[in-house]
Amino acid sequence: MAALGMMAEAANARLLHERVEGVREQLAQLQNQEERYDAVAETLNELPHGLSHLVIAPGKIVRSNEVLAHLDDDVFSWRSATQDVEIIARKQEVLRQQLETQGENLRELEAMTTHVGSVAQRQKMYETENISEIQETEAES
Repeated sequence: MAALGMMAEAANARLLHERVEGVREQLAQLQNQEERYDAVAETLNELPHGLSHLVIAPGKIVRSNEVLAHLDDDVFSWRSATQDVEIIARKQEVLRQQLETQGENLRELEAMTTHVGSVAQRQKMYETENISEIQETEAES
């Protein structure tokens, strides 16, 4: 019976370890995405702010500072560089919240991992020293 308990604990520890690794991968992906947003925002800040510019020839250049912005899953729109920087800032704020949430999840999972490890270690100690827990029902007490 103790062997089944040990196997269950090992399976739980393995599943917990897999969850920790999954959260770490998600955290790395979110951080990578944040770095990419920073790079795009930096590039867009270098572009001029005006949408139309006078030229030496008669006429003017129109739509010179527009970028195709990814607004949602399948939604794109032409926006100025400054508008795109604002869109990226909003997306980064959501991303930071996700990073905080994933960080909290990771800390909780790591705490659970250490707790599960200490319980398993205590159980091994009890088994090696042949210590058994005394249990009595309510009727016996």
